[in-house]
Amino acid sequence: MPRHPAAIQGLLARLRDELRHPEFLLAVFIVATLPLEFTKDWFPVQWIEISRLGMVALVIATLARSGITGLRAVPRLPLLAAAAVIAVEVASVALTRWPAGVHDAAGMIAYACFAVAVAQSIDSRPRLALLGFVFVASAVTIAAVGIAQELGNFYIWRSDDLDVLGRRNATFRDPNIMSRFLILGALAGFSLAAILPRGRPGWSAFALAAGLVVIAIGQVTTQSRSGMALAVLMTVAACVVLFRYRRSVVLYAAVYVLSLAIGLFVLPTIFLRTGGIVDSPPAKVVLPPEKVPELTGAARTVLSILPIDATREYLILAGVAMYSDHPVLGVGVGGIEPLMNGPYREFIALDYRGDNPTVLMHTEIIRIAAETGTVGLLAFLIFTAAVTLVAVRRFRHLGQAERVILTAIGLGLGTILLSSQLVGRLYSEPYLWLFLGLLASPALRVREERPDAGSPAPATG
Repeated sequence: MPRHPAAIQGLLARLRDELRHPEFLLAVFIVATLPLEFTKDWFPVQWIEISRLGMVALVIATLARSGITGLRAVPRLPLLAAAAVIAVEVASVALTRWPAGVHDAAGMIAYACFAVAVAQSIDSRPRLALLGFVFVASAVTIAAVGIAQELGNFYIWRSDDLDVLGRRNATFRDPNIMSRFLILGALAGFSLAAILPRGRPGWSAFALAAGLVVIAIGQVTTQSRSGMALAVLMTVAACVVLFRYRRSVVLYAAVYVLSLAIGLFVLPTIFLRTGGIVDSPPAKVVLPPEKVPELTGAARTVLSILPIDATREYLILAGVAMYSDHPVLGVGVGGIEPLMNGPYREFIALDYRGDNPTVLMHTEIIRIAAETGTVGLLAFLIFTAAVTLVAVRRFRHLGQAERVILTAIGLGLGTILLSSQLVGRLYSEPYLWLFLGLLASPALRVREERPDAGSPAPATG
């Protein structure tokens, strides 16, 4: 990132030049609008939102430019692994036909097409870097909206539980998902700090630090307990892996963590929610012993020693029971919620049974096990291993700037994976597929993967 306003103007000029290319323009549009989940209310059906229209346009533009046969090759291993995961989900829907499952499977197919289109359009290191700037700017903007909501006591997308708890969700429906997004924004900021020009800090360095302050305070307004813990954990991880490239990353991380602490001091309501976990009794799942599978009993023993709230506890117990009853193929994609309101309703803790109990699974690995069984778990493990292997292989053969970018992508994927075990939404998380598309970018392709492997590699400077 440049240090002087004149250089910033040059960067903006470069961005304007790149935006003349329709596919890159669409990619920037998608990254800028992905947080605008409230736009679902603009359309007749909730599965349409403004960023998804951009995704469709990007896929169409990519195919119009090159056609299917002209697409650049993407890494075969994660592509096949992703295809396996999608095949399991689609087959599960075909067998069980839960209404929600049709939506989930169709969404995965659409997101996979989007990831391939991203790999085609973000094909150079400058484009990767420019998209990173847009990502951080988007996170700062959303955090500022959350802060404005806190100061003005208003909501863009309201629900009754938010009114009671005072949690801010900015343009998202779920404050926990907003929290996840802001963690991704902070990690992108740390990664940009690792490629700042060396020397005396300039205008851009102070701007980046100020952006991290805004992101941190916005994080506090979500009152996401898991988000706060994960934010600190991933900040430490970012310092460990990025310190070798730029020691000053630690200073940016310190600014971010200090801002989190100040935000908690100014807005201490999150401690009331945290206290609810510590002080609340375990979930009272009252079932005759013969109705509790042995595997569920073991899960209850493990959960009893973890700092987990009663809602997540009874959801996990019910999910484990579903897996125990249907170990091979599960109950079917989209089946957890109707079954929680049906034959597994007794797993809902007594104090939580009402007209509208929480039945949305918050732990993704349990959802995969319950809905797709051992087959789905194996596909998930293969998918995770394939992505990791490709990332490690590429990391070994890249230059420093590309390594920093790849590290940022890896931290983002790790954040989504960990967060999904606390708040759900893995395969249906659009940022997962965005990062997978960026991982497959030709800009991060090692020489022996390139079609012209026998010719000199293009410059990366």
